[in-house]
Amino acid sequence: MHHKVKPGAPPARSTDGNKNLEFPGQALYPKAAMTKQAQSPAATKTSALAVWGLVLLTALAAWHFTACFLPWYTGQRAEHFARRLHDLSSLRAALADYHAKYGRYPANAGFDGAIGPKGETKNDWLPELAGEFLPALPRDPAGTSDPDKQYLYHGDGADYKIIVHGSGDCALARKAHPDMVDPTRDCWAYGFWTPGAANW
Repeated sequence: MHHKVKPGAPPARSTDGNKNLEFPGQALYPKAAMTKQAQSPAATKTSALAVWGLVLLTALAAWHFTACFLPWYTGQRAEHFARRLHDLSSLRAALADYHAKYGRYPANAGFDGAIGPKGETKNDWLPELAGEFLPALPRDPAGTSDPDKQYLYHGDGADYKIIVHGSGDCALARKAHPDMVDPTRDCWAYGFWTPGAANW
């Protein structure tokens, strides 16, 4: 015999309390499985050791950087800076000798260096100087193929400008030889120039 349920009427409640009442998912997720288990002492110790291991590795990496890489980088930077100063002085002396002999400075169309716009190498980037006044034209000690990071020269016969461009060590020049910092390029370049070429 079937009992009709009136529309909107609440379902009949069990008279036996809640012991037979099941909720969706109760069979799939027993109460014991849904309870968060406390972490064991061994797992806690392992986690602590992992954290301390990470701290130790970080400290060792920092020590290696400070003790090994930083002195090497600082030393190489100072060595390159000294070499650039030497090269600039040699070029300036050669230009003075050239001017004393010919009454003018080597002329070109614009700033030029040993590395061309497409990365090609040029041995005569400062015309008429190598051979008679210098054994060979120097190149930036970094040895890069970037045309924006090299020695650059421009002369019009009456004046000239020779600079180290984009070397990244202009702060050293600013500290040791502030008069060598290019007034046009600020700390992107430093070098020597005649008064008429200061703003080139």
